Amino acid sequence: MKPLATAYEHPLFSEALRPFFLLAALQALFGILPWSLLLHGMGDWTLGMTAAQWSQWSFLHRYELLFGMGGAALAGFLLSVEASWTGSAAVRGRPLLWLAVLWIFCRIAAFIPPGLDAWGVGAALLLLSHLGFTLILCVRSTLTMGLSRNSRHRIFPLLVLALAGVQAAALTAWMGWLKWPDATPDRWLNLALNIYLMLILAALGRISMVVVNEALETCGLARDYLARPPLRNLATLFIALHCLALACADAATAGWLALAAACAVLNITNDWHRSGVPRVLHSAWVWPLYGIYWLMAAGLALLGAAGLELGLAVNPADARHLLTVGVVGGAILAVLRIAGRRHTGQPFVATRDVSCAFAMIALAALLRGLGPLFMPHRTPLFWALAGALWCGAFALYLWRDSAFLLFASELQMPK
Repeated sequence: MKPLATAYEHPLFSEALRPFFLLAALQALFGILPWSLLLHGMGDWTLGMTAAQWSQWSFLHRYELLFGMGGAALAGFLLSVEASWTGSAAVRGRPLLWLAVLWIFCRIAAFIPPGLDAWGVGAALLLLSHLGFTLILCVRSTLTMGLSRNSRHRIFPLLVLALAGVQAAALTAWMGWLKWPDATPDRWLNLALNIYLMLILAALGRISMVVVNEALETCGLARDYLARPPLRNLATLFIALHCLALACADAATAGWLALAAACAVLNITNDWHRSGVPRVLHSAWVWPLYGIYWLMAAGLALLGAAGLELGLAVNPADARHLLTVGVVGGAILAVLRIAGRRHTGQPFVATRDVSCAFAMIALAALLRGLGPLFMPHRTPLFWALAGALWCGAFALYLWRDSAFLLFASELQMPK
């Protein structure tokens, strides 16, 4: 094994997506697997703690998926595409190695028992390391995308800055430092989920134009798909308004804005139907991107129904799981597979495992989000199946694509 001083020379640290995509997939797999085993009494990996005791740490379950898995995927994506979008120098080598080490330290620090030092040094290290990682992404994206002459990408540093603010509030509220009426740690995580939805809309618009037009060209059709900014911006606006309503308005206002956001997200699919995209929806690379919009709309609509109390026994937690599992998880898997293969020069071929992994994520989201609504007595079964499908999807990704990130030495930047 190479010493740390020369480890950055490994191909793994030649581009940001290589270490961070691997870390995101590992976090997705091993962040859910132990939790699922614990909930169903199939393991005792918590050093003697019972499921009831561990439920007090449910904040970390959500936090680590959003800021652990999500943070790694976001870092790999932004630090890789900014070079091709803006012409800036890519982050690689020693700085990339230490950034990956910081991410790993954040994951360890998050699970330091809260009473270990009465929230002294350990709590300070936890807060500084987690915020430091996100702020590094914010500063880097601001210097490259925010200050670039091309204003199309300036939404990314703005959203990352908002994410850092919500992350700080969530952590300090969890530690008991932030006293804000009704602003529980979980409420801050709900705001973070909305910010991720806006980031996904911004990223999907750019990714889909490349993937869909390549699929159209492969089928001998004109490359005429265009992700129009007005439709995407309208959906982003309503999600942002829903985000604000969650922070400072009543449940009914938040519910109406969630329904409006769902309609605006569905409106984005009109861009797909105006061109020849329906003729290539069978492609394993195309239909998952299209399906993410429908899952996002379904999750937002369920949140709206829960807020307005329309007579449906909708649990807001189930609606948010639909968004987290299907939209955040599906979008991260899409970025990992699409950007990972393109940037490492691998053949962009739709194989059966690609469709299988995306289908597993979609089914996991539907079981976890909609299953308890229609068959509440089967809720534990739906949780178990959803967890197994989620883990299977990311295990399949690691099995098929991890070698590309670890050993491929040729880089191919997207056009």
